[in-house]
Amino acid sequence: MSHASLDIRDLAVSFRQSHATARSPGGGYVRALDGVSLRLPARTTLGLVGESGSGKSVTALSILRLLPEPPARIDGGQIVFHSQKGDGGARDLLRCSPSELRQIRGGQIAMVFQEPMTALNPVYTIGDQVGESLRAHQSLTRREGLERAVELLDQVGVPDAARRVRDYPHQLSGGQRQRVMIAMALSCRPEVLIADEPTTALDVTTQAQILDLLSRLQQQLGMSMLLISHDLGVIATVCQHVAVMYAGQIVESAPARTLFRRPRHPYTFGLLTALPRLGMVRERLREIPGRVPRLGEVPKGCRFAERCPYVKERCRQEAPALTDDSGATPTSLTPGQHLVRCHFPIDSDGKRQEASGAQPALTETP
Repeated sequence: MSHASLDIRDLAVSFRQSHATARSPGGGYVRALDGVSLRLPARTTLGLVGESGSGKSVTALSILRLLPEPPARIDGGQIVFHSQKGDGGARDLLRCSPSELRQIRGGQIAMVFQEPMTALNPVYTIGDQVGESLRAHQSLTRREGLERAVELLDQVGVPDAARRVRDYPHQLSGGQRQRVMIAMALSCRPEVLIADEPTTALDVTTQAQILDLLSRLQQQLGMSMLLISHDLGVIATVCQHVAVMYAGQIVESAPARTLFRRPRHPYTFGLLTALPRLGMVRERLREIPGRVPRLGEVPKGCRFAERCPYVKERCRQEAPALTDDSGATPTSLTPGQHLVRCHFPIDSDGKRQEASGAQPALTETP
């Protein structure tokens, strides 16, 4: 079995509702993540995909314990980090002290946040912000930090880096700000990089440049990367393994090639079918009807049941488990597994097991 950089096991997270009282059911908390398990092998890229509201960013923030507690509450599970630096070994991040977490954040696990304009401080120069992590983790002086910041900005492709370190975030383009965020994340050569929607709001050309940059730097630094996106095209470009998330649960997980060629969950099938294709001149774009259920509105059985074209009574009454191709529930995650959370998964012929009918019917967008 290959070594894992991160091993997330049965992670459960809840949020307290703003209108909750002491008498509210469950103390006013509603579950946002329910039994999430992910495995990120060393030096590979895992894609986490799903619609907005599926729980992707909550998962990412939970890894580094960045969720505000309260209103957030981690109810259970493990986030095991296998470090190759320092004394090495495995540590459960949910049980690390605040001082241990400060050393891990930025130094061993780094994150590229979704919105660089809000993540960057508008009153500090780019050089000071890039150098801050270096000063915290490597005890550099301000001058040494600025010199290293110039090197990092040049490494990530920011033009005229020696001048740009004196600029403020509003003076950079969206693509340049994203490159600054990547430089900050990689300043201490982390072992794991979490990239949360790193190409959001960027034009197609800049998106391709950022993805190419991340892939190149990952190879150079030997990092593992968790890439979070709602864009399956982005995921297909750089990921070796993909996990599909819906309403706080992993509903399908497989090697990237397998998942894109043979999706087994109707939700994954719907996401792939909704992708625009070359040659669609007069065809209408397809969409999955309905929306992801809000917190506190999760149905009793399968969470996708109300949107699924194959739904049966069992789906509404009984929550499915995450199983492998044989129908067995695995006790641990291993490379190459194809797991699906569905009572009647789609088989290799594109038909629903134990169900009659044709392909899933998606609605068309006018």
